[in-house]
Amino acid sequence: MNARTMIAVGLVAALGAGCQKPQSAPPPQEVRAVQVTALPAKADDAAWAQAPVFAGDLKPQDMVEPRKFTPGARQVQVRALTDGKSIGFLLEWEDGTADTARAPGRFGDACAVQMPETASPDVPAPQMGEQGKRVAISFWSAALQEALSRKGDEVDALYPNAKIDHYPFTAAPLEQNPAAREAMEVMYSPAVAAGNIVAAPPTKPVQDLVAEGPGTLAAAAESPSNGSGQRTGKGWKVMLTRPLPKGIGLGSHGTVAFAVWDGSKEDAGSRKMWVPWTKVAVGWSAAASH
Repeated sequence: MNARTMIAVGLVAALGAGCQKPQSAPPPQEVRAVQVTALPAKADDAAWAQAPVFAGDLKPQDMVEPRKFTPGARQVQVRALTDGKSIGFLLEWEDGTADTARAPGRFGDACAVQMPETASPDVPAPQMGEQGKRVAISFWSAALQEALSRKGDEVDALYPNAKIDHYPFTAAPLEQNPAAREAMEVMYSPAVAAGNIVAAPPTKPVQDLVAEGPGTLAAAAESPSNGSGQRTGKGWKVMLTRPLPKGIGLGSHGTVAFAVWDGSKEDAGSRKMWVPWTKVAVGWSAAASH
């Protein structure tokens, strides 16, 4: 092969390489929270598109009772944004049924984000933390969101054919005696009076919970988390926002876990699909990674 032929072959090879499609970047193996000025207020906000998608493979929770044996959603897609003080997650997963009833014997769809309450190299056990290593959980419930969207009595909405004479605490003589009415409400609503957050009328579709191991789940002293969900053509899209854990700021890494409940499969409590601890980069940007 002479020199002229070698040059021609090289040019053809170079042109061929130039026509090839560029290789797409591999999907991230961590959640990358992109820094923004303000977190979105809705799940369908266009701002979420700034964040890369982390595909979390869901697996049945089969380590503690009640265990999950029936497979559910296979994957949850997660995007994350942060303003440096709080962090927001957008969770999307497939679910063919919208389970939103809050009634006996019926189970609702839900999802949750779990993070260590305080950042530490010694990460707590992923199963709801462990003694002395508390985790903070932001829990969104489709049933709570549906209850908030209803107008009037929830019993009437769930059971339209039910007939109720009246509740004792709505009796006319009590209308002029607020103290007596309040006492009567407590008498006939003992769970609410005891501070049961499940029985109390919801004020938002997200609950803040803490735990130090399986069976220790409790309401947090404060409830700073917020969120909302909406149905998509294939399932759910849910936004959850919460303060960053202590010890985590822009440019640092933390850990996060996710969980999904399918009401049609009777998921409840620890019976769920979940993604164990995953690294989260806070304040990540494509430019900063080069």
